[in-house]
Amino acid sequence: MINQDHNHEEFKDLIKTIREQIRNARKAKGLTQAELANIVKISSNFVGLVERGARTPSFKTMSKIASALGLNLKELVGEIKAVPEGNDIMIEKIVSCLKGCTPREKKLIYGFIRVLAKERTG
Repeated sequence: MINQDHNHEEFKDLIKTIREQIRNARKAKGLTQAELANIVKISSNFVGLVERGARTPSFKTMSKIASALGLNLKELVGEIKAVPEGNDIMIEKIVSCLKGCTPREKKLIYGFIRVLAKERTG
């Protein structure tokens, strides 16, 4: 059986990567949290919460943030490592991981999968 704690840790690592990418890209563009918030039409408080990892933006908001920072979602989430195993095992791992996630996390993951699949197929 797959360790759900390990999967939850992987999800937390993904969220950490996203928040770091947002902060780094914002600073590289010379934007304050308030300026980014104004562009994206969200509160500057929310931007701060996202960058500290206290909140996770919806997929729609994450897309807007990425666009405002001149990034695509793939750049925002970083390189996702492929596991060289059969599809059935990967599907089992994905399903197991989703069992430990909140409905909001499941929706976010589904959004990532859709974007990555769309980018792959062009």
